[in-house]
Amino acid sequence: MKYKRHFILIFATQTFNFFTIIMKKILFLFILSSIFFISKTFGQANSYTVTLNNITQTSNETLEFDVWIHWTGTNTAYLTFFEGGINFNYAGLANGGTLSASFVNGSADPALPIDQQTVSANIDPTSLQYRIYPSIITSADITIPLNSTGIRLGTFKITNTVPFAIGSMPNFVWNNAAPTATTTKTRVAVFIGASSSATNVTNIASHLVSGNPAMVNGLPIQLSDFEVESNYQNQVISWTTLSERDNDFFVLEHSTDGYTFSPLAYMPSKAKNGYSQNALDYEYINENPQSGINYYRLTQHDIDGKTSISSTIQAAFIKQAFIQLFPNPVKEYIHLQYESDHNAHVTIAIFDLQGRVVNRVNTTVYTGSQTLDLASALIPQGTYLLSVVENNKEVYNTLFSK
Repeated sequence: MKYKRHFILIFATQTFNFFTIIMKKILFLFILSSIFFISKTFGQANSYTVTLNNITQTSNETLEFDVWIHWTGTNTAYLTFFEGGINFNYAGLANGGTLSASFVNGSADPALPIDQQTVSANIDPTSLQYRIYPSIITSADITIPLNSTGIRLGTFKITNTVPFAIGSMPNFVWNNAAPTATTTKTRVAVFIGASSSATNVTNIASHLVSGNPAMVNGLPIQLSDFEVESNYQNQVISWTTLSERDNDFFVLEHSTDGYTFSPLAYMPSKAKNGYSQNALDYEYINENPQSGINYYRLTQHDIDGKTSISSTIQAAFIKQAFIQLFPNPVKEYIHLQYESDHNAHVTIAIFDLQGRVVNRVNTTVYTGSQTLDLASALIPQGTYLLSVVENNKEVYNTLFSK
């Protein structure tokens, strides 16, 4: 009986030890698989891509390109800063000259905080790398979520002191190697989730370069002052050529995302037989721009069928609201029917015929149709001018009587 109890104790102990070992292995495999699953899920669910596109030779000595940041994932990501290092064919482009870098002011996405709409860029004299430096912003300003459509960081320029070497190619490549004293590693910093989150997540970006065109000399046109101006009815696109050679016509192209462009207008060359050494002005009015950011570029067509594409310009468009006063003459209240496709702060002012302010009201209007009521019981009988100002611009005025 004594040996039997001993045998049972040993058997029980060994069984318990075997069970413990098995459970530890199962637990280890579970933890390992969980870590792999979480890592894989996060990696698949959240990623961003930095793209360099619309590489355009704008003159014999200048080259421009756009930088975009795209985010795809189940988590919302808020941009904190971007920095980029671009390796390229310095010697081939320079052609014995000296290259310099610059940022094209006004080219950034207007949705970006104002302190991210101007970015520093230079070409390091030692590494000859094109370097884009970050504009770090505080968490209070981090309100712009990234998305798959992307945010346009802006347009960047390379300027040469002499014409580019004919046939040379920029061979742009994003640098993803460890940074040095003279090089920059391309990276994006974002906040994941709420913009007030204290965790700053920096990931390795996917890097894309769309096209590396060969340089030419003696461009068919010398383009100047390509710009767009917005008002509440339309957008006016204008450009000037300082010279034209064998130019046949322009096609003005339009886009709402900065990527996909479609023809908007055909503009024949004003130069006689396609040749001019004088400044020529062109203008087109887009009567139906989309609400939000509108992008434009020019495709220039030679007489022999060759084409060249300009850099991209952009401007925000806010459609003018429909406003109507009723009744007229007014009684105890002035009613304003207000239909808008956006939210806005407005100032409504009433003036007498001597220009004196009788009443002024600041209010907010919202997307859709609404009626604004202004008390007029205390206004003496007479004729008055009502004015509505939105974003420091008058959008409506009318005379009414009481």
